[in-house]
Amino acid sequence: MLSSESSKAATHAAGALWFLAAIGTNKEKIAAAGGIAPLVALLAHGTAEAQRFAAGALWHLAAVGDNKSAMVGAGAIPPLVALLASESAEASEYAAAVLSMLARSQGGPKKAIVQAGGVAPLVALLSDQSVMTQRHSACTLWGLSEGKEGVYDKEIVEEGAIQPLIQMLMRNHAETRGFAAACLLCVCNDAAARDAIRTSGGSEIWLSLAQTPSKWLRSQAIEMLRLLEIPFHSPDEHLNMTTSPRAAPPGSPGRALGMGASSSAALLSAFPVVATKTLPVREDASVDPDKANPRLSELHKGDTAYIIERREVVPGTFRARVAFESATSVPAGWVTCAKDGADFLISESAYAQLTLGTTPIHVKMRFHVFSFQLHANTYNSERLPDRDFFTD
Repeated sequence: MLSSESSKAATHAAGALWFLAAIGTNKEKIAAAGGIAPLVALLAHGTAEAQRFAAGALWHLAAVGDNKSAMVGAGAIPPLVALLASESAEASEYAAAVLSMLARSQGGPKKAIVQAGGVAPLVALLSDQSVMTQRHSACTLWGLSEGKEGVYDKEIVEEGAIQPLIQMLMRNHAETRGFAAACLLCVCNDAAARDAIRTSGGSEIWLSLAQTPSKWLRSQAIEMLRLLEIPFHSPDEHLNMTTSPRAAPPGSPGRALGMGASSSAALLSAFPVVATKTLPVREDASVDPDKANPRLSELHKGDTAYIIERREVVPGTFRARVAFESATSVPAGWVTCAKDGADFLISESAYAQLTLGTTPIHVKMRFHVFSFQLHANTYNSERLPDRDFFTD
């Protein structure tokens, strides 16, 4: 039916395979039945809806390594690059998603994406309204830049990727932020990229990320600061920096950066907080009654501090690492803090900046709702209107 002369039949077949390909065991079955080549053909010659369905199906199928090779062999890369500029937001999102899978394969796929003119539209999609499209585009560019040779770094920089990637770092979307950081660190081997990061205000965000609770993201920020020759204080002097940023970033960089109660306070590190009660400042993050934890100083009620990190050390007990001079100054030590943050009050000026939306924090961020929703305990789905909503 994918090859039917009836465009409606081909479109319905592509839609059916899109849903079927989401089930793990079907990925090999669809490929074995010869489904990849006609799906690729629809990318170039199908209706707009068929193109969207075909790209979505190929995205699911690309989770299998052999299927990626079959897609490349069937000539999928040029029509996928063309779909990046589609008027259908979903089609461009799924095309970027498939390319992100192919770009992480070594050799031919990277070169084919660049030769098809993929860099420029991928850079443009870094500023797309859809967070998922931003994420897939950043992941694709990271895939192109990752590797010892870094042969495509210069082109990525020249197409203007630095500024939108830095903007992505400033938004509170963990995986998107991780891919942006990984891509920037890879292209930073290019001297022009380092200059662009310095002149675009990226230094400040890297200093902030160097204090993040996510060890992987923190390591990327520290390595970037060293490449940029920007002085900083590392919260983890023992951090292992022997792994090359090009060698093996996590498959989904930034995934570890959760935004739960234990880590969200770290995003407030750029702003002063005021203690609501007097607290001892101790040497270690751990809480162990059988182990002496030297008392270094005291945080008095009304004192201003900067929260660098906060973690749950034992169930129900949280510790906050604080500095007194600034968010990037030498930490003073650790204090016990309440789970709900009642031990600290954010200043009025900082709260005003948050409510104005000028600060990358999860408060009042926009989230996108997928247009299909599965009913509980059934295989039926209903079409819902695409919409965005804000949450506190």
